[in-house]
Amino acid sequence: MILKQKVELEQSYNAINQELVDYKYAIDQVMSVTIASPTQKILYVNDMFCETSGYSRAEILEGGYRLVQTDHHPPEFYEGMGKTASKGQVWKGELLNKSKSGKTRWSHLTIVPFRNSEGEIYQHLTFEKDISLEKKAEELNRQYVHELKNRNKELQEFSYIASHDLQEPLRTITNYSGLFSKMYKSTLDKQGVEILQFIESAATRMQTLIHDILDYSRIGKEKEKTEIDIKSIVTQVIEDLSALINETNAKIKVGNLPTVHGAETEIRIVFQNLINNAIKFRKIDETPSIEIEYKEEKTNHKFYIIDNGIGIAPQYKDKIFQIFQRLHKQSEYTGTGIGLAHCKKIIERHKGEIWFEPNDQQGTTFYFTIKKKQV
Repeated sequence: MILKQKVELEQSYNAINQELVDYKYAIDQVMSVTIASPTQKILYVNDMFCETSGYSRAEILEGGYRLVQTDHHPPEFYEGMGKTASKGQVWKGELLNKSKSGKTRWSHLTIVPFRNSEGEIYQHLTFEKDISLEKKAEELNRQYVHELKNRNKELQEFSYIASHDLQEPLRTITNYSGLFSKMYKSTLDKQGVEILQFIESAATRMQTLIHDILDYSRIGKEKEKTEIDIKSIVTQVIEDLSALINETNAKIKVGNLPTVHGAETEIRIVFQNLINNAIKFRKIDETPSIEIEYKEEKTNHKFYIIDNGIGIAPQYKDKIFQIFQRLHKQSEYTGTGIGLAHCKKIIERHKGEIWFEPNDQQGTTFYFTIKKKQV
């Protein structure tokens, strides 16, 4: 009986010992490990510490932690680290160390104090994980953010130029071409009148284009997001488009719409663009019919606008959301080709998506989502 128990104990011991050996092997593959006395004399160092520091095991055991310390951290930093460990508390933090060649590296350090049966600290176990790549990524990210801020500043300056310096000469062209038309229209031949009309039309389109670019650049400036009543917004948009609706006899059906968290002005722009497009791109021989519906999803508010218009070929699913991309000639349908780009930018700012699909009426259904919880 005793022999059997002895064998079982040996087997259990061997299993536990093997498990510890496996754990040690795994830890040694990913981080540097040292064991030190309460006076910070290194008692054990693993192979990875030797490899990353460039020092031999004998050099580290003799020279201690001072071999890898840098001047980056003040003396108070190391003193605070030692005081925390001497109190029996775990210390965690980032540390800049150096190798024997002088090359520096950032590490995440964890110091774990161990107590004996009398409650006295008899050693510190230190785990060191190299985080140099993470630090480099952080620095690149900071540089990217700084560059992005500079780019945004340049765009703001461009917006100022576009709204003032470019608008003024266009106003001059429009005013003088109108004046010229009034004064000399009767003396111009047919070709002359057409040329003058072309100039006026081109100047007007350019003014519209600049206005649309400015609107596009302003998206995101409305920092504060609030609870907004979508039903109220859609009602306002329909009122704003009343002239076009009456002219085309468009029928608009509005379903039950929710309250969402978002930027009110921007969401209004989305509905205005989509409803306006649904009316504008109508079939010649058919009265525009539009339905605005809503479906609640687990994490999103999902809206869809159904029309019976001319439809959009599936191959244009990406192109139509790009700025200045048009599928039709200016003579067929007016516009600058920036409206859906506005919508895409706004919806992405609200952590959502926008897309379209053909529907049973041979028209188009536009879908977009707004995330319920936005960070």
